[in-house]
Amino acid sequence: MDSCPVATIHETNDYLKCVYQGCRHVVSLYQWAPLEGALNLRCFQEIAAKRLALLQYIDETYRGGRMKATSEANKLTSDTKSGNCNKLSNFIEDKMENFGFALRKNSIFNSTAEERLKLAQVDIISHFILRLAFAKDWNKKEWFLKQESRLLEFRLEHLRGSKLINTDGVANLDIFLIREEIEYKTIQRPSVINDILYSSPKYQLWSDFMYQKKESGSISKLYLVPFYPDGMNLVKNHKVALNDMTAYVPYDFLIQAIVTKFKHDLNQSLEMLESNMEWIYTEIFSDERLGPFLRVLPSTYLANDYEKTLDVDDGTRLTIANINKLYKIAFPPCMRRIFEQYLVDGKMKHWARQQLWLFFKGAGMGLNDSLALNRSIWSNPSSFDKEHRYNLRHMYGQEGRRVTYPPYSCSKIISVLPPPTGGSTHGCPFKLYDKQGLSKMFKGYGLREPQIESILEYTNTHQYQLACVEYLLQTCPNSSGDGVGNHPNAFFTAAIKSISKSVDDTNKNSTSNNNVKR
Repeated sequence: MDSCPVATIHETNDYLKCVYQGCRHVVSLYQWAPLEGALNLRCFQEIAAKRLALLQYIDETYRGGRMKATSEANKLTSDTKSGNCNKLSNFIEDKMENFGFALRKNSIFNSTAEERLKLAQVDIISHFILRLAFAKDWNKKEWFLKQESRLLEFRLEHLRGSKLINTDGVANLDIFLIREEIEYKTIQRPSVINDILYSSPKYQLWSDFMYQKKESGSISKLYLVPFYPDGMNLVKNHKVALNDMTAYVPYDFLIQAIVTKFKHDLNQSLEMLESNMEWIYTEIFSDERLGPFLRVLPSTYLANDYEKTLDVDDGTRLTIANINKLYKIAFPPCMRRIFEQYLVDGKMKHWARQQLWLFFKGAGMGLNDSLALNRSIWSNPSSFDKEHRYNLRHMYGQEGRRVTYPPYSCSKIISVLPPPTGGSTHGCPFKLYDKQGLSKMFKGYGLREPQIESILEYTNTHQYQLACVEYLLQTCPNSSGDGVGNHPNAFFTAAIKSISKSVDDTNKNSTSNNNVKR
């Protein structure tokens, strides 16, 4: 990130205690908000958008069934851990590095204090920006809580396995507890010198805590964790013993207790913000520099499931009869780009087919229309029937397991699909094209220079989804842009409604003028 927040000397120490030499990640419970320092508006928007994009990528990874939570991953065999799970973990780490939320792999042990400070500032400030945004959008609170908790758990697992510098033999998670000012008392495993100690009250108590724990022989210390909120999930799932409202937690389960505490505290913070929303609106959301961005942030990046919330009717449905009229005025740039090249080439590669055909489906195009349309465009209709008819029917749940597939969200298109190669046209043009490429494309679409500049302001800071919202606002002035930027089908629906409104307004004006003439 080109621009960076500026902290005071006092805050520098608060930031740096969240970074551990030997670990790539900032690991924090975000108990203390950054109250001093300065950052410019572009940086404010950029780091918030990137953090939300990261959370969205994590959600896509977990929700897609491609990675288990680390607490579950501990149950996997070593073969599985060293294979797919580790590969997906690396994908998330790479994404974090690309977004500026993790140190580069080659700088873990030789990073400068300035690099670590910048990393911590970006991470902590972006977290609190999202708190503000999601406090306003209460319906999406649970999503935010879940993704931030997953991110923390992911980072704690990496902290636990990292080779930290200058620890003096103190366990990594113990260092974390000290820095976060969390005081869990501990009890040590009793030393057995002779058989007499086996019957001592102290040893019997330890045995009670270790009841049915297969790994009890390797546990040397237990953490005395408050039952509520820290230990409640562990007790509920019969992972640890409970005595006098205290959970006795081994080191291996400590992360789960910390994450439970974090989620509870974050939820309380969001409730506090909600109760003070009137003041927040007056002091923050009313600021024309911050308010519009914070208001649109959650809805821009979180998509509806267009398999379950299909917002189309006969007036907004995409059909074989209206597609030639609509693709230039109602398709988002990603879909227009694919479709126009499809018309030229008479064929598409795999990911472009997936992206476009599922978009057609989400826009209300029926299976028969989709089959007829694609057969008419494909350079060799017989080849289409032989190679792709089955796959298209499969998308609509008419073949195989008869499960329908939802259209791709912006998050999936931007963060999950592989980069296009060898003439493939899938992906998000706001991410794939440089400034010159986007400018050329938009000029071809008939946009004027001032309109293009308004859009490129967002791509300069990698806010691809907000750039798409701006594209809609520039091409469909009657649209508010609400909910757009999270899903190509949301763009299509908003554009169709804007076009319909323009037609209605024109008809009303025409009727009014005719009445005046009479």
